[in-house]
Amino acid sequence: MPRAEFALPRSLRDRLVAAILDGSDRGEGHRGVAEWREGHERFWHGEDVRAALEDPHFTVDDATPVVLERFRHVADLRPAG
Repeated sequence: MPRAEFALPRSLRDRLVAAILDGSDRGEGHRGVAEWREGHERFWHGEDVRAALEDPHFTVDDATPVVLERFRHVADLRPAG
């Protein structure tokens, strides 16, 4: 199975992976669409993302397509210990 990456390496990625592994229904924990949008705009308009994309003016707006994913945690394949 191909490896998937979420966000950039830092605490956000750690929180997203933890949410997937524990089967959290709340994902990133946003309490509504406005909070979800604000958090994602802050992420996508951040210096780290713009640097990774090599586009200092990258922006998302109402015309930007988005992909939403829902995961079902089937098994934890990490070694016990």
